[in-house]
Amino acid sequence: MRVAHSAGQYKVHITSYFNGAWQTPSLLSVTGEDGKQLKGPILKPTEPDVIDSPKVVDYRVTMPFGSVSPAAKAVSLVRTAVPTVPGNGRSAGDVQANLDLYLSAPGLQPGKGWSATAKSPTVFEVSYDFVNGSQGEQQAVWTANVASGDVKYVNENAKTFSWTPNY
Repeated sequence: MRVAHSAGQYKVHITSYFNGAWQTPSLLSVTGEDGKQLKGPILKPTEPDVIDSPKVVDYRVTMPFGSVSPAAKAVSLVRTAVPTVPGNGRSAGDVQANLDLYLSAPGLQPGKGWSATAKSPTVFEVSYDFVNGSQGEQQAVWTANVASGDVKYVNENAKTFSWTPNY
């Protein structure tokens, strides 16, 4: 989840196909190709006019979402921030999109991921832990103010992940 949702009732639609494009071979060994081995009310035939139709999960439900913790809100603020970096201007993407782009390059890999530590009731230090090739585990650090919505990079890694150019 990239954006923290407020507490309330939400309509959720769950869809799943049972073929090699959507599922792993180990899962298909249990479900059967096209869900042939599955039964239940949330399964729907893709071709209802034939008896051997592939099956898909097609389930809609309204469910409650609880309130989001301040730490989760701080992580969400950082991930969705579109920072301005002096000398470069406003980033073409949000921090998460930038991070995804950097992680697609050789040498960088996800590590422990996102975390947040309270520095005050409204200010959090938000970190993203990753592996930087032979340099090993590293961290990008931002501050996020959940009251004002302000996000600021703290270290060089966070500054790097806070900006990408318009292509």
